[in-house]
Amino acid sequence: MKKGLSPVLGFVLVLLISIILAGSVIAWIRTTTDQAESEVEEMSRDRKVNFYISNVETENGDINITITNNGRFSIPIDEMRGYYKDEPLEEMEHIEGPDPIPPGETAKFRIKDV
Repeated sequence: MKKGLSPVLGFVLVLLISIILAGSVIAWIRTTTDQAESEVEEMSRDRKVNFYISNVETENGDINITITNNGRFSIPIDEMRGYYKDEPLEEMEHIEGPDPIPPGETAKFRIKDV
């Protein structure tokens, strides 16, 4: 009788160990992916740019806008896009200030033929 019980007991033990290992791996994967997801969300939230328009002037039908970066990261000018009435501005020219715009600094742009 002991010979017949031993293989069954061995099979049950292997099955239980497999289930426990699978559960541990699943728990580890969930923890790792949740942690990675929260880190990505935090990085993307931190990389948002903050700026405000500190001055607007008109000159010969053009509009000059001064933008001040009040965020924590530099703003690359070549990645900036302007829109007027939901249409992209084709003629937005950087005329003064640093590129990229560091935090606390300003840059001036000219928008032609609006």
